[in-house]
Amino acid sequence: MTGAYSAPVFDRLVLPLLQAAPIGFQRQERMLEVIKRLAQEGIALMLASDNLKHLFAVTQRIIILYEGRVVAGRRTSESTPREIVELIVGATQ
Repeated sequence: MTGAYSAPVFDRLVLPLLQAAPIGFQRQERMLEVIKRLAQEGIALMLASDNLKHLFAVTQRIIILYEGRVVAGRRTSESTPREIVELIVGATQ
């Protein structure tokens, strides 16, 4: 993984299963609100999603896998959806 960063320490960890496509827009928005609230309460969440809009809305960091291996980690605020897509498909490898 490129770049070093310090991760916040959380008391609890939640691994939600995000399958937002089959649910309506209002429920997706509610799901994102709940994720933000949990993070504010000090609960760490690890999300696996291909919905970059959602990931950029609720994450602080994005870890990118390519062919099952971690290839990069980025602070969400310092990255772009285009960069993440390029990393996902291996365009920058």
